[in-house]
Amino acid sequence: MKKITITSIFITISIVCDCQTWLPLDGGISWQGDIVSSTAYGILGDTVNHVLYADGYFDTAGNVYAYKCAKWDGATWSAMSTQDEGHANFLIFNGELYLAGDQVQKWNGSDWDLVDPYFNEPGASLIEYNGQLVAGGGFTSAGAVSVKGLAVLDSDNLWQAFPVGGVTNSGGYSPPYISRMAIYNGDLIVGGDFDSAGGVACNSIARWDGNQWHSLGNGVTSSGPVANVLALGVYLDTLYVAGSFDTAGEAYCLDFAKWDGMQWHAVDNPTNFFPKSFKVHNGFLYAGGTSVGNAYKIRRFDGQVWTNLTNSFTGTVFSIDILDDVLYAGGSFILFTPNDTIHNIAMLDIVTGEWRPLPKVGIGIFPNPANDKITIKLESQPYLREVNIINSLGSTVMVKTFRSKSQETIDIRNLASGIYFIKFGYGEVRKFVKE
Repeated sequence: MKKITITSIFITISIVCDCQTWLPLDGGISWQGDIVSSTAYGILGDTVNHVLYADGYFDTAGNVYAYKCAKWDGATWSAMSTQDEGHANFLIFNGELYLAGDQVQKWNGSDWDLVDPYFNEPGASLIEYNGQLVAGGGFTSAGAVSVKGLAVLDSDNLWQAFPVGGVTNSGGYSPPYISRMAIYNGDLIVGGDFDSAGGVACNSIARWDGNQWHSLGNGVTSSGPVANVLALGVYLDTLYVAGSFDTAGEAYCLDFAKWDGMQWHAVDNPTNFFPKSFKVHNGFLYAGGTSVGNAYKIRRFDGQVWTNLTNSFTGTVFSIDILDDVLYAGGSFILFTPNDTIHNIAMLDIVTGEWRPLPKVGIGIFPNPANDKITIKLESQPYLREVNIINSLGSTVMVKTFRSKSQETIDIRNLASGIYFIKFGYGEVRKFVKE
């Protein structure tokens, strides 16, 4: 595949008292120069490597040509270019990164490898269940294997049919499709647009217990032609389900419901909030989505009360994730502020409850690579003057404090040859090589 260097954007914010001042970084993302038409669809925080993956519909990030997929390491973006159509989502399975979109792909460290055999239609969702990688989507075959919307990767890295069959749709309005999957009380939950799973009647949602399929009551239905499930979240022994429907079991619930293991319930939703993505973190359920008549696109639930985390969004949040106590949101949205208009990807410090800035200090390190000394030059004064030099194993080998407002020279003759990282007190990281 063609490799394309990628950079991207984040949102920076200052907090003064109770007022939020949003600031853009590097001009936002755009598709062929049009910011409005661009979208960040899928994001994933890698808690082992402490990087964020992002996929979307854009070809420019900031002032740099960028193509649909990138990795953020806390300091810079790097290319993970993909020919996928930009509606993909990620999963880390057995320590390796997978991307599901038109096809399922695996990152080899420098490029994406397609997982054989190819699906005849797109995949939409990936999950690990009982130690296996499971893919769901709108496909009916993987090569010569009939898979019916659900496939399992075997020990030879080949797709096989799911036990006891996949999903079907006899309604005739649309082909069967699995949009999302989740693990609930040890069982696999699949949601999408279908009316049976393994021959068991079910409306758009089903449960696999490891041996057979089950319906969840009467599932979800719609007074319109099609009902489907677009988001699943598990929190406090409850399964949260969002999509396009108006009834769950016997309960009237517009596009948002919950299943307690026995029956369906409506979700108290006075703000007309419709989730697209869920994440559980430190005892809270976070949800990103869209809303009607207000700007509440990201909300947090403590088991009793939903709290709005934003009040200045228009558009839709498609995906959220949390990495190192920072909540990242990607979608097709706009934030209007007194000074700027911000698009499509944002971040929130959930420890302080404040939208925080991504440091925007201009930093130069030279020479790089270096033998005996490096000079760190700052275009503006950093928030904290202390810097840590960290080796490739993650150990701090040197701590220095800036005496000058603009630059500092550091003696590195006692360091072994290799790659090092300079971490500033406010979180910014830069890399250099000791020869």
